[in-house]
Amino acid sequence: MNQEEINNAATELDSALQRHDKIKVSEFLKNTEIHKEVFKAAAFLGHSNAVCFLLTVSSITPSTDDNYALSESVKEGHIEIVDLLLRDPRVVPVRNRKCVAAELAAAYGHKDILIRLLHEDSVEPSGGRNSIIRLASANGNEDIVEMMLEYPTVNPGDANNSALILAVKGRHLNVANILIRDDRVVPSARDNYPICKASFNGDIEMVELLLNCHSVNPAARNNLPFRIAAKNNHPKVLHLLSNDNRVNLFGNNNSLLRIAAKTGETGVIAFLLKISQATNTSWTLKSIIDTGKKLIWGSIDPTVNNNEPIISAVIYGHSEIVRILLNDDRVDLSLFVGENSLLVKAVYAGHLSVVKVLLESQKVNPSNDGNLALKVSAGAGQPEILNELMKSERVNVSAKDIKDAIDEVDMKIIYGWTKEIENVLKILLAHKMADFNWVVTCIGTGALTIPMSLVHEVKGNSSVYTTISQVVYGEKIKTLLLKEDGPLVQKYQINSQQRSCDLELSVIHEGEDEVEFVQTRARKGLLLKC
Repeated sequence: MNQEEINNAATELDSALQRHDKIKVSEFLKNTEIHKEVFKAAAFLGHSNAVCFLLTVSSITPSTDDNYALSESVKEGHIEIVDLLLRDPRVVPVRNRKCVAAELAAAYGHKDILIRLLHEDSVEPSGGRNSIIRLASANGNEDIVEMMLEYPTVNPGDANNSALILAVKGRHLNVANILIRDDRVVPSARDNYPICKASFNGDIEMVELLLNCHSVNPAARNNLPFRIAAKNNHPKVLHLLSNDNRVNLFGNNNSLLRIAAKTGETGVIAFLLKISQATNTSWTLKSIIDTGKKLIWGSIDPTVNNNEPIISAVIYGHSEIVRILLNDDRVDLSLFVGENSLLVKAVYAGHLSVVKVLLESQKVNPSNDGNLALKVSAGAGQPEILNELMKSERVNVSAKDIKDAIDEVDMKIIYGWTKEIENVLKILLAHKMADFNWVVTCIGTGALTIPMSLVHEVKGNSSVYTTISQVVYGEKIKTLLLKEDGPLVQKYQINSQQRSCDLELSVIHEGEDEVEFVQTRARKGLLLKC
């Protein structure tokens, strides 16, 4: 039988008992296989006649399946059935020093059932580390919370003030208000977790309630409640906290601003800079004046510690914070030069999003310091950042910049060839400033695939196209320095005005066409001169 059929059987039995239909009841008793499930269903559905009758049937054990019948009747609020079950000596509501039924009554708000359960000698009001009052608090059942506080053994501060914390989590203001009036409850428990959670929820009334508790410190953990409210975009909570005299938004050398920039707390940065630039017409400023709090504009300094906030935001990749700080007139980028420039720092850190923001800002001159950022991105093997710099109209790329960038790559090859380096070289050699010497440099690193692909891609300087074509396919190969780990073709004597050297000619593992190409050129004597 499925559950629907079982429920129907329980309903029919209850109806038959009400009608005194002995035939129907007799038919039911014959089918012993369904007795247990029908009993459980009757308790769940509130069929007191059926439950009362089945308790007299020998095949029924009322506490079966961990007191399922009792638990379900409690959850559904069937006090008559709860009373029937508790009067049966086979039903023991407490197991392992816990009364699940009482916990369920507290959680579901069935005060009358809870009172009935507490009349049982085995049910301890403070059992399970005061689980009854904790569950009532979690579900906002204030009448049950008040009732439980009348029991002398109940401690609302047990389990590290879980009752209050659960009430705050559930946004149950009245329950929280009841609990904090009890001296055993510590509103600042767990390092001021309650006000942190209320700030997270944006629960301004709960925050206000907790701020009125002398033990609560809204500036705890580096102003964590404020930072949480900012991160979750709760402006009313932010203003409430900022107007509390215990919250110092610019204390400890603007630590709040510095921490927020490092950890990426955009909301904190935006709020602090906004109120530091407040005007007489802003309600932000009016709010501060109305509370008598000291005016704070000018005290929040985005350039603190030699511009630490924007440097941290750049290094840790918080592009939106970088954007906000760049828009503040107090941030002066003239101090950032050479390797200390923000653009170079962003490139070193590999943050493409920050690079994009910096390139958009008129405060940043990306071509300063000889386009150092471009060279750094090439040497670091960052093709995406390099491409962003190269395509920017604000970056003035010269032939020397391309050469210097390729030289940077050349210096990195000794540490190993990577796909990123190959992509960097492709970007550099595709530029209109590239020429034959740089193509040869590229081939010298062992990247024959680069000029072979560029011969079909290069647009701009026609001489570059011609040179690449000659190097790859033509009659005028001046040198071919390929990777030493490729298949050896032949050893040649290479003559040069400055020197002569033996060179192992080898090719990459891209296919037989390249091997055939080198062998053909060798037979024609086209590899004999540098």
